[in-house]
Amino acid sequence: MHILQVNQHDSSGGAAKIAHKLHHMFLSAGHSSWLAVSYKSKADKRVVQIPDLPPANHTWVRLIWWLRKPWEKRIGKRGTGIAMRALRALAYPHIEIERRKGHEDFDFPGSRKLLNLIPEKPEIIHLHNLHNDYFDLRYLPELSKKIPILITLHDEWLMTGHCAYTLGCKRWKIGCGQCPGLATYPKIPRDATNFNWQRKKEIYQQCRLYVAAPSQWLMKKVKESILAPAIVGASVIPNGVDQRIFAPRAKAEIRNELKLPVDVKIVLFILAKNFKRNQFKDFKTTKDAISIIMKSKTDKNIMAIGVGSEDAVNYFNQQDVKIIPYIKDERQLAKYYQAADVFIHAAYSDNFPTTILESLSCGTPVVASEVGGIPEQVEQAVNGFLVGKENPQEMADRTLKIISNDYLHVQLSKGALSSARLKFSFACMGEAYERLYFDMIGRSNKVER
Repeated sequence: MHILQVNQHDSSGGAAKIAHKLHHMFLSAGHSSWLAVSYKSKADKRVVQIPDLPPANHTWVRLIWWLRKPWEKRIGKRGTGIAMRALRALAYPHIEIERRKGHEDFDFPGSRKLLNLIPEKPEIIHLHNLHNDYFDLRYLPELSKKIPILITLHDEWLMTGHCAYTLGCKRWKIGCGQCPGLATYPKIPRDATNFNWQRKKEIYQQCRLYVAAPSQWLMKKVKESILAPAIVGASVIPNGVDQRIFAPRAKAEIRNELKLPVDVKIVLFILAKNFKRNQFKDFKTTKDAISIIMKSKTDKNIMAIGVGSEDAVNYFNQQDVKIIPYIKDERQLAKYYQAADVFIHAAYSDNFPTTILESLSCGTPVVASEVGGIPEQVEQAVNGFLVGKENPQEMADRTLKIISNDYLHVQLSKGALSSARLKFSFACMGEAYERLYFDMIGRSNKVER
């Protein structure tokens, strides 16, 4: 097969990790696989960059657009300096006006060059996250008439007037408007959510799309959304992790390697990017639960480890809370899951968090908020416990129950490993997508005949 995947990044974020792993799995299976991205960081000849083309053909616009390049190198492409904003406003006045109205920006001509970026015509185009300023959604109808299109939804953005997660709001079903969360990522300055929703709806009405989601929770929403009329095939394919890396190891051995005490119970948590401002991960509940755990009267010595941000040091005043900077190397990250006794994950909304899969694959039980697709990962009293949203006391109680009962901990560890191997490996995920691709191509060939 000739496969082209599309995502904003090739390395940053959960969607990028899934896309890049699938890309290499398909190459290993003998397929011709390519990955097109807006931001390329990996030295891979089969990862191609979507060109950053100016959205207008006027000479003065092109001149200002090229003048922008030196500033991007100094400030960063997402720079918010005065000079950067001034140049962008001069280069794209119509886009700036639309953005100030709250209209989502689809004006990215480079994404219309997808089929020219690789030397062969793809038989499948697999799209991942399409928001964050790089893809022209209006290109979908034309593209879906040429080649079978699969979209894997990693959040809810395609179905809403602007937000990546609806956080309980139901207005995405009826047209958005009167938005209660304009600041929800990706934020917009004014309430044009009904306009954005209607425009997406009109785009999808012209499309034929295959849709995949990692959770039943998200797929149920998809089938109730404006995407539904465009769907010719829908599949729930759970995300997976590399279980050659995320696998159990002897705790004493790994703790000695990490210079961690052997005679304590370790509670692990991962700090999301920009954890203080993250609207979907519940850092407050994590912090409060850790505080309760550390103050509990138990015969076990307890240590908490947070991975992801040095800034969090200022938010924990307990002596036995250790903060580790962000770890990019998966093998190094896996060591902390392997060393831990329990992993906790608090969220306001979540689709199918990879961190939970990584923990389960290491045989480490999970205590997590019962939101989104998490109940499809964590089975109550089998591989961990589900707790109410924004309930630090319950999260702490469940965590203490696991670390104070050795028999329960062993049983949950076995359950974690069993469920991960059965449902959450990269091999399972890759095989499911491969079968889906063959089915899409077969159905496409029948239609053409």
